[in-house]
Amino acid sequence: MQLGEATRDVEETVFATRTLFDTHGMVMPTEISDIQLESGVAVLPHPAKAATGGEDASFTRDGCYAVFDGVGGWASKGVDSGAFSRALAAGSANALDMIRSSMPYNAASVFEDLEMSLDAGLADIELKGSTTACMLSISPDGRVGNFLNVGDSGFHIFRPSEDGARSMQLFAKSAIQQHEFNYPFQLSSWAANVAKRDMPSDGERYVHELLPGDIILLSSDGVLDNLFDEQISTILDGWGGASAADIAAVIAKRARECSLGDTEVTPWTVSLAAERGTTEVETRGKVDDVTVLAVKVLARARVEGYAPEPQEQPLSADTLGWGLPTDMAGGVVPTSSFAVAPEPMIVDAVVPSPPSAPMVNPMDAKAAWLAGRRGSLRWIA
Repeated sequence: MQLGEATRDVEETVFATRTLFDTHGMVMPTEISDIQLESGVAVLPHPAKAATGGEDASFTRDGCYAVFDGVGGWASKGVDSGAFSRALAAGSANALDMIRSSMPYNAASVFEDLEMSLDAGLADIELKGSTTACMLSISPDGRVGNFLNVGDSGFHIFRPSEDGARSMQLFAKSAIQQHEFNYPFQLSSWAANVAKRDMPSDGERYVHELLPGDIILLSSDGVLDNLFDEQISTILDGWGGASAADIAAVIAKRARECSLGDTEVTPWTVSLAAERGTTEVETRGKVDDVTVLAVKVLARARVEGYAPEPQEQPLSADTLGWGLPTDMAGGVVPTSSFAVAPEPMIVDAVVPSPPSAPMVNPMDAKAAWLAGRRGSLRWIA
């Protein structure tokens, strides 16, 4: 993936297959008794970037999930785009925690909340770099998925087949957002000083009803460049009953195999041939960081006459995950509702203001953001 301009050349370097493999999983009850969400993430850094952890990042929160893919083109400028993507994952996750803990869930403002969290995260980053982003917010009842996608990472929803021909079939997916071939939409820091700066509001919004049995995948382009939808569907036919973490792991492993192989046509070589205007499609993949975040929508077993109480967790720094590694899936204690933040809580004003200016509460901060005065939502208490 390039920074600011397209490329038509592909590295031919062959990498060793031994890489860091990181996988986590968690289960989250929703606010009603018959649905729960199980999630898992698998991360395979680019073999040549395993020492630094690669350039992908992700987070899992109470019904919110995200995958970020740092743009590798920054490496030619001596910049580690992975540090940027990890910083944005941490900053936007913490901003989202604050937003959601300070006000009830509102279906009409979900995308504003997601964009606001990204913008707050970007405002606090002083590193150079840029990243794509794919975010998912699931309603508290587990019935609606709201997706925001910026760039060439993306999501898939697979649903149990009704015709019996196979176990799972593709129900919905995101489209690639790119300015031109291999030049995706990307979120960059103010420090990057790029000529064209895509914003969270430039992302595409998707809303889909979710049903028990659905499997949702958020993936970086290390997956999407190496596996066709049909290949992923076939994997789920055999692994759909496994845990979300295992599903993520097997898809990531298969994507890595295809990226290193030279016997299969891949989505990358198909798009490369189309860009070159040729019908000759090469049989090889594209080596990259691979991240798969899987979410299973499960029908929870119910006992007649019994509805479990919400499993409330105190909202604290530990619960919110502050100080944890940026790949936070599995490391954050899930809550069953959007709790109210404890007092006292002081938040930076959304707009730069004189030192004597009073601090504002989250509702005022959001109103200011919606009015176009976007900025930091960093906790300072």
